[in-house]
Amino acid sequence: MIQKILRNGTIYTVEGAGWEKRPAEAMALTEEGIIAAVGAEDDVLKLREEQTVVLDLERNTVLPGLIDSHAHMPGKAFAELFQINLFGVMDREPALVEIRTFIDRHPNYTSYFGMGFNMGMVDEEGKPPCAAWLDEICSDKPVQLSSYDMHSRWLNTKALEVCNITKDTPDPAMGHIHRDEWGNPTGLLTDCQSIPLMQMSFTREQCIQATTRFVKTMNAWGYTAINSIAPHQQTSPYIYQDVQANGDLTARITTAQFIRHMNAAEDLETLQGMKKELDSDLIKVTTAKYLIDGVVEGYTAYLKEPYDEAAGLGTDYNSYPEWTVKELAESFERVMNEGFSVHCHSIGDAATSMVLDALEEANAVSNGATQRQGAYRNVITHLQIVDPSDIGRMAQLGVIAAIQPFWHFKEPGFFNTVELIALGKNRAEKEYPAKSFVDAGILITASGDFPVSQENNPFYGIKAGVIRNLYNNEDFGESISDPDDERFLLGKEERLTVPQMIEAYTINGAYQLFRENEIGSLAPGKKADYIVIDRDPLTIDVMDLDKIQLLQTVFNGEVVYDRT
Repeated sequence: MIQKILRNGTIYTVEGAGWEKRPAEAMALTEEGIIAAVGAEDDVLKLREEQTVVLDLERNTVLPGLIDSHAHMPGKAFAELFQINLFGVMDREPALVEIRTFIDRHPNYTSYFGMGFNMGMVDEEGKPPCAAWLDEICSDKPVQLSSYDMHSRWLNTKALEVCNITKDTPDPAMGHIHRDEWGNPTGLLTDCQSIPLMQMSFTREQCIQATTRFVKTMNAWGYTAINSIAPHQQTSPYIYQDVQANGDLTARITTAQFIRHMNAAEDLETLQGMKKELDSDLIKVTTAKYLIDGVVEGYTAYLKEPYDEAAGLGTDYNSYPEWTVKELAESFERVMNEGFSVHCHSIGDAATSMVLDALEEANAVSNGATQRQGAYRNVITHLQIVDPSDIGRMAQLGVIAAIQPFWHFKEPGFFNTVELIALGKNRAEKEYPAKSFVDAGILITASGDFPVSQENNPFYGIKAGVIRNLYNNEDFGESISDPDDERFLLGKEERLTVPQMIEAYTINGAYQLFRENEIGSLAPGKKADYIVIDRDPLTIDVMDLDKIQLLQTVFNGEVVYDRT
């Protein structure tokens, strides 16, 4: 039974080669939320039945529902609902005002937690966040804040005392305790997961509330499928079942379990249990997540060459991973033999080489299993510094590159104060390859690593991937009118096209999630997941891509976000 027909629009199916040159005019949907037909308006209208509703698209544009290949539930929701919220606060003084305001409003709290601080903010001497800044606001109760990338923690002196972090506390494997010239902890920790820190507890109802907010926020950006790569702040992926039971799971969720170095066997058992208990039409468990290294801004990214001397870490420090290649290969083999794909956080070039070495070794042991077409959808994500010689190896092993285009430019207040200092000009200027992956035949998918990219608007991401420059003037307090403006341009030769970016957000993402037969393009028999936008991204000036407005998000044929 044909429930709806959409007509008088520009419908990009993202189906087959050359899709960008042959948009459809109309689309028919069944009452079960399945696409029945896509094509010329006259042909589709012939399917109209007595009860069919014909909707006028008013010359607007339709794309498949967008797919985020790497996000963290519940996004910013905990900070927005229950904590000190520093997301989007770029500079020191406004951040301190937010912290003070929250603490003044909650004088009865015994400790304070927050999220979203920017590692690029510095004081007058160029120094990053430290305990002294927080002590001036609150010295008698512990304060612990997470950075927006979730890799660093900012503690006041009281919190350092509660966590028993002193001058004698050694740096954990892969982690970095930032210290002053006398070796005392400054209050900033990066990738110190093995150090017991304070935890804010949330009730199940609070977790459901936050996760529901996360899903609705993603819908409001146009996402209808999410690779929920790992939850944070004690939120269990099982919460998705509660959200679904409430009728609020309006996106297809693919989720994962961290495989940690010291708990690999236990974590794999957890992953197997998740698959058995969570797998359903809307929720899939397919992936083992590995943290191979840390982040450049915390000096925990694993590099082939030492950090630049300007970072003040000496001349031979390049960080180090928790895993050896042999350990990683053995874990990959066990995970893949159980039918799971691997998804590796890798920032530094040494970390990416290690992943590829381990995959090659696991591949040799398993007789080429990793290269069976479609058997695995192994992923390396972030890929900030990449040895060019490894790009061919990624292609040979069929590894997917899950990129975050939002980061593919020289971010004001971050590139010069963090990346340039940590990496030096030569490496910093060559960050984040993209076109090189496509040219090598590597499948790329796209995400914002939300909440790391706090404004996870996919059209911002598409613009950033296309111009590799400042993609939204308002968000950064800067302005450009020329995509070749040198101030923020990063690696012009790595620019992608608009169709390539749309594919990364749609059909390529569907492939990564093992859902290419049901979503990712608009074709008969696929789910009616689509978005309606007010401009055609393939015909407008690329500098206007960030101005595209989402009008509707449709999931299973039903509107789940309406701008009106």
